[in-house]
Amino acid sequence: MKNETLKIEDLRVYFPVKQGLFAKTVNYVKAVDGLSLTLKKNQTLGVVGESGCGKSTLARAIMLLEKSHTGKIIYNDQNLLKISSGQLKKIRKNIQMVFQDPFSSLNPGMTILDLVTEAAIFHKLIKKENKVSYAESLLENVGLSKKILHRYPHEFSGGQRQRISIARALSANPEVIICDEAVSALDVSVQAQVINLLADLREKHQLSYIFISHDISVIAHISDYIAVMYAGQIVEQGPKDTIINFPIHPYTQALISAVPSIENDIKDRITLNGEVPSPTNPPSGCRFHTRCQYAEESCKTNVPSLKEVAEGHLVACPIKAGISQL
Repeated sequence: MKNETLKIEDLRVYFPVKQGLFAKTVNYVKAVDGLSLTLKKNQTLGVVGESGCGKSTLARAIMLLEKSHTGKIIYNDQNLLKISSGQLKKIRKNIQMVFQDPFSSLNPGMTILDLVTEAAIFHKLIKKENKVSYAESLLENVGLSKKILHRYPHEFSGGQRQRISIARALSANPEVIICDEAVSALDVSVQAQVINLLADLREKHQLSYIFISHDISVIAHISDYIAVMYAGQIVEQGPKDTIINFPIHPYTQALISAVPSIENDIKDRITLNGEVPSPTNPPSGCRFHTRCQYAEESCKTNVPSLKEVAEGHLVACPIKAGISQL
C-alpha cells in the first residue's frame, strides 16, 4: 500500500545462550518471535507491554542495532535486512531514534551544536559553515534557546536533554522516528510537555512514529494505532479507541484495568498471577495461558494467531474473541 511507511514481517530476534568451555550454543533467548507490524504515513504506532516483553529489542532491530534472526523490515519497497551497506547508508537517515535515557545517549564531550548537527553533516544535508543557523532552527523547533549551542549535555535537566535528543533525531530530516520509552525517565508534568511536542512535530514535519512504552495511558495519549506485545509477540492490535474502549485479549484488559482512574473502582482491576514467561523457555501454545484466568486445556497446545474480529482490530485469543481454534 502506498500509505505504508515501514512494514515488519515475521521478525525474529534470537540471542544465543552459550555454555561450557567452548561456548557452545545450547538455547536461544527469543526476544522477538514472529512479529509483524505496519506503520502508515503520518501515523503514531504505539507498542505497549510489560518490561522484558521485547519492545526495546524490536526498536533496536528496526534500527539494525540488533541482528535479526529471520524476517523482513521493509522501507520504500526494500528489505533493510538484505540491502548493501551503501544502500543502507542512504536510507539510515530516514529512520531515526530517540532513546530512553538522554543522558547516556548524548555524548558528554560534544557541545549541543555538534550533537544536533552531526547527522546532517554526515549525510551531507548541510555544509559545515551553515551548521549554526541549522542548529538554531532545530532548537527552536523543540522549544529551546539558541543560547545553549556551546553548552554540554550535563548542564541540562532530563526534559531538556530529551528535547535535545529529539532535535538530534530531526536533524537528518527523517520520515520515521522510533521513540523507545522516550518519556519514562521524566517527571509526569515533563512527560506531558514532551508528548505534546512530539505530536506537534509530527504534524509540522509529516513524521511517522513508533512509540514504545510500558505505560498504556501514555500510549493512548499519543497513538493512532496500538499494538500490545507480550513475550515477544503481538497479542492484540487495532485503532487506539478500539483497543482502549473495547479490549478483547485478557492481557490487554489487564493492562488497561491497571491504569489509575477516579471512575474505576479498585475492585474492578484485573490482577495477573505469576511472572512474565522466560524468553528462553516460553510456554507451549498460547504464551499467556500460564497467567490467564480464561485459559482452557487447548490453550496449552494450540498457538493462537492474530485474527481480525472487526475492521483493523486483530486479536490472538480464540477463547475471548469467539474464534474457532481450527
